[in-house]
Amino acid sequence: MSIRAVVQITFCMVIMAIGASVAQAATILTLENPALAYYQQTENRPCVIGESSCGTADWGLDYGIIPNTPNNGSYAVYSDSDNDIAGDQPYTVGDLRLLGKGEFLNIGIDVNTNGNPNESLVYFSVAIDGVVQFFYNGPIELQTPNNGTGYSDVLLKGINLTGYASGSTIQFFASVSNVTDGKEQFFLIGGSEIPDECPTTGCPPPPCTTDCVVPAPEPTTLLLLGTGAAVAAVRRRRGVC
Repeated sequence: MSIRAVVQITFCMVIMAIGASVAQAATILTLENPALAYYQQTENRPCVIGESSCGTADWGLDYGIIPNTPNNGSYAVYSDSDNDIAGDQPYTVGDLRLLGKGEFLNIGIDVNTNGNPNESLVYFSVAIDGVVQFFYNGPIELQTPNNGTGYSDVLLKGINLTGYASGSTIQFFASVSNVTDGKEQFFLIGGSEIPDECPTTGCPPPPCTTDCVVPAPEPTTLLLLGTGAAVAAVRRRRGVC
């Protein structure tokens, strides 16, 4: 796909999102970049957009295949098997509910790059019954703490299916620029799913959310703090600043 075509498609999607946000208050998705929790793309976390190796056996539905893209090129893909502008085969809300992941969904992005600092998410959207209801508008450089490992490097959070009819169609769209190396995977994660273990030694730990305890200082730290307090007390007595 040419850069001009990608720009045209993405521009149309952005205009749709703006129109939806005015008419129905479309929700801006939250971006964790890099992700603060890690999820592996598996068959029970199916891709909506990705390469041909995405595991989707537990779902059994097609997904948008990212086309071969030259280095520093761009792609814009819908979540239908034909990858055409019309998006012939959108899912239904009922299809997503059959996954058993609840009404709240997130999107994990497994980023694949050769270290190009400019690979960026330009736009992502979720349209229900042809109207964009959830979107993220970049561009923003994609971080890669787990580059090419099959784990989520980035998370898009905030899709809420509550109140939508099971028969409503749902379609995902992703636009990425300055791509290098392999193809990304955009896959579904339940909003309440427990994260996987960090896949690499360099991952920062996820933030504490429940039963958080501030760690007690080590003995060496306590000794240094005590010494500093004593020195400060002596200086105050002597009038030394």
